[in-house]
Amino acid sequence: MPLELIPHSPIINAVGWALVHFVWQGLILAIICKIGLTFIHKRASNMRYLFALTIFAIMFMATVVTGIVSYQSPPLTFEEIGVDVTTESLIYSDYDLNEETNYVLVSSGAPKQQTPDGAWAVVLNMAKQWLATHNYLFVGLWLLGVFILSLYLIFSFYQTQRIKIADVQAIPQSLKERVASLTRSLGVDRAVAVFESARVYVPSVIGWLRPVILLPGAAI
Repeated sequence: MPLELIPHSPIINAVGWALVHFVWQGLILAIICKIGLTFIHKRASNMRYLFALTIFAIMFMATVVTGIVSYQSPPLTFEEIGVDVTTESLIYSDYDLNEETNYVLVSSGAPKQQTPDGAWAVVLNMAKQWLATHNYLFVGLWLLGVFILSLYLIFSFYQTQRIKIADVQAIPQSLKERVASLTRSLGVDRAVAVFESARVYVPSVIGWLRPVILLPGAAI
């Protein structure tokens, strides 16, 4: 495929439409989530957490389904947007809505009379056609956002991991014994790393697979 055709490839088109439709899909689901959490705010936290996760899962599935449907749908033709193309040289038509005569003027074709409702339909279809031919811009902006946020995530992860090893020192033996006792009472079957840190101001836990508990000097 030539490079100039990549922005208009079916995959890019499908991803672009998925992003465009997610604007209203995500808004509706966010409103439903807000209303639902308002009604169950006194319920158990596990229920609220499960409800929010369900909404996020529906958002993801809605985007995937929209992308698949857009990929399988044929591209819009000029007939679908109400334009008569009479020359083979016309690639993208230029439209001019004439309010006095209520005509849609096509750059290479005869004028086509429209009713007021039909005129609005043409305007809406023109917007749809513009999105269909320019949605690669949404894909580009989305990829740029993913790239920037990924860099931020990687930088934040590096900074957090540095806190685990920088300016830390061992805690007193009495506190180690207390931590070991709490570990046994909670049924934790592996050692828990606990250090005093000069970089935290409140007791903190960093990590998931290998969590480390950091205590400020003032708490010891």
